[in-house]
This record gives sequence, C-alpha cells and structure tokens, in this order.
Amino acid sequence: MTSIWPPPNWVDLLFAIFVAAAVMVGAAPKSHAQIVEPEVEKGQRKVEAFSAFVSGFNGGAAGDTREVLSLGYHHGLTDFWLFKAIVVAERPVHGDHQGTAVAVENVFELQNAKRAGGIGYAWFTGISVGVNDDETNAVIFGPVVRLGAGDTSLILNPFLEQTFGRNRDEGVAFLYGWQLKHQVRTGFAVGIEGFGRFQDIGGQGGIEEHRLGPLLVFELPLAGKQSISLEAGWLLGLNEATPDHTIKFQLTYAY
Repeated sequence: MTSIWPPPNWVDLLFAIFVAAAVMVGAAPKSHAQIVEPEVEKGQRKVEAFSAFVSGFNGGAAGDTREVLSLGYHHGLTDFWLFKAIVVAERPVHGDHQGTAVAVENVFELQNAKRAGGIGYAWFTGISVGVNDDETNAVIFGPVVRLGAGDTSLILNPFLEQTFGRNRDEGVAFLYGWQLKHQVRTGFAVGIEGFGRFQDIGGQGGIEEHRLGPLLVFELPLAGKQSISLEAGWLLGLNEATPDHTIKFQLTYAY
C-alpha cells in the first residue's frame, strides 16, 4: 500500500499555509525561551509549534505578554546552512491574540561536535520586522556552541540584539540562553536551561531579565527519517523584572 504521509506536495502546501499565516497573523522575533542548536542537516525539514504561558509580572516591569504562540518552518538548504521562517502571535494580559512581526533566521554550521571531538559551533543571524504600531524591528546575531557529543551536552547561545525603526531601544542588548541536557534513554531526555537579557550593555543599562528551570524532552521516531518530538519546560524568574513563571511547550515534526 502506498503511504499517504507525508501527502504529495507537502512542502508546497506547508509553504502556502506559512505565507498565508504570515500575512494574516504576523510574528514575533522576541527571545521567548527557545534554544538554537548548531547542527545542520542538508535536506532535513521541520515544522515547529511553540507556546509559552507567562504569569507573575511583579508590577509589569518585564511587559504584559501572557501568551506567546509561534509556528516555524526549518529547512537545511546545504550541509552548513539552515534557514528558518517563523510566525508568532502574542496575547497581553488584558487583550486578545495579535500578530507582532515576521522573522527570518539562519544558522551556519562551522564545526560538528560529533565529528570534531565533542566541540561544535555555528553562527546565528536573524532579522525581524514589526507589523503593528507597538512593535519594532531587530537584528539578532551571535555564536552557537555545543560542548559534548554523547548523551550529555551543553549548548550556549550568547547573542547581541540591535533594534531599529519605530519604537527602537537605545544601544545594543545582550541575550543569553544555555541548555544542559542528558539523554536518559532512547526517546527521553532531561535537562536544565536558562535565559536572560541585558538591555543596552554599552550605555545606560536598564532592565535585566533572568530565567532558569527544568526541561523534559520526548522523541518518537517514525518511518524513514521522520520523527515527532515534544519539549516541556518550566522557567522561574530570578529577579524582580522577570515574570515569576513561564510554562513552555515545543512540538516538532522532522522529515
């Protein structure tokens, strides 16, 4: 019997849905607790749905976003270049879901950890454009590092962010993310990760945000090179400017 999954012209259909969503909904390029990995596989494609639910704003210093919902499409264009297109909607505390920006991201793998003794690294760059009057535009860039090629590894995301256009912030912000993960058995891993942001690192400073919490990862292999994975995490705010709790889920279909 001929398989009907993925359906014929799956990529074309997905791209059409993505473009329609980008036009109608918009996206947010904000750092919302996702780790960028340095590995690139030519021809691999992923559809990724991410959601984050935030509570405890400590007076609103870190903003009033209650939910972040995103849809992303990843494509390994070459052996070293991964292209990402992302759409995101947000819901403030007292409001409805709304689009905020459209974003394009790229990962350029420079060294693979499994082929280089446990140290891998890549370069990340992304650009986002706000689609409503409350948002701004931003360029985010920096290295991606993996330490360890076995069951346990550490990923580091030290990035810089420069906003431009309307509602821009003065100076350059420093964003960081890290993830320590251990594969307990095939298809199941546990970890801990942290995220943060320093505003205007070369000037007047400003609000700092810091989050830390546990992570669970489940992966189900399918036929061929297909797989479905689910990540679930709980991030705790570590300072006054950071929301108390962020519950996040990431569902990924790779093929």
